[in-house]
Amino acid sequence: MGSKKNVAPLLKHDHCISSIGWVMFMCLIFANCLINSIFIEHKSINLIDSITFPLQKWGIWLILTPFVLHMLQSRRKFSLSNSLFYCVLSLSTLSLSLTFSVALEVSQSDISISHSLFFIWPKHAAALLIVVLLWHLKQALFNKPNTPIKAQKNNQPSTKINTLRIEVDGLTHTLAHQDILFIQAAGNYMEVITQKRTYLTRATLKQLHNLLPKDDFVQCHRSYLVNLEYIEQLKNHPAGHATAYLKNSQVVPISKSQRATIRTLISSR
Repeated sequence: MGSKKNVAPLLKHDHCISSIGWVMFMCLIFANCLINSIFIEHKSINLIDSITFPLQKWGIWLILTPFVLHMLQSRRKFSLSNSLFYCVLSLSTLSLSLTFSVALEVSQSDISISHSLFFIWPKHAAALLIVVLLWHLKQALFNKPNTPIKAQKNNQPSTKINTLRIEVDGLTHTLAHQDILFIQAAGNYMEVITQKRTYLTRATLKQLHNLLPKDDFVQCHRSYLVNLEYIEQLKNHPAGHATAYLKNSQVVPISKSQRATIRTLISSR
């Protein structure tokens, strides 16, 4: 639950921008309908038809775009390759958009389902492509991992580094290593889970791993770092991977390649 609460605020900004973008796009279509009625067809203005037309054509994307953005933000949590993930995302999104749009158009005209589908699907495929490309462009321009993360060293050379400083929403937090249970990748962010709360910071798993003591923190999975002190039990699975049960009852996955290493490190402590 804590993870969802921390990821949700990151999506609010994207959802707001996407909604504004679609509303502006539909306002342009509305204006185009008015111009067409007045200056080209020389008809009287029908405001209801002019307003409902863009909503019927593109209104479904006001609902689907937040879904697409959420899936993109959470894509690392799915155990799918990139190509398979985008295939699933495209099929599910286009199925919903085309079902709604074709059903609406067929119910309001004499056009056949196949004829409607033939002309509508390229537009919706292009809309999905634009949403995905704009999201990736935003990630590349504004959500690059920053480096205001510092390890706080003690002045005595023989003293072990025991704190980690991270920035969350412009505020710097100093975390004791012994309070960190594990770290989980969440899109372009990292969830640093402590005994009291979860911190969501913009970084990479490698950045954080380099700032933490290797004797205590091990990358047990491509998306996880775990504090060995908190592992209470390891459970092997027939497929070769394992599950680590922590002292606070949370669960962390262990990959096949790291299972033996983690077990050896725990037994040697």
